[in-house]
Amino acid sequence: MSWLAKDAPPSEARRHMILGEIFHSGIATIIFVFGFFQGIGNLLLIVPFLIHLSLSLWWGYLYWKGAK
Repeated sequence: MSWLAKDAPPSEARRHMILGEIFHSGIATIIFVFGFFQGIGNLLLIVPFLIHLSLSLWWGYLYWKGAK
């Protein structure tokens, strides 16, 4: 969905897609943190945690950049 909308002009629909990605990556990041502290995973859990953290920061930047 994001790949297909990459060349679309700025719109409310694209902005809401970015907001949805922020929530998705942010919730996944929180789940990984809880899983790690509850002992569900091992140190390899850090890899998807860092991926989702960087994605949520990147989507947040794109959302903030589009707000100007």
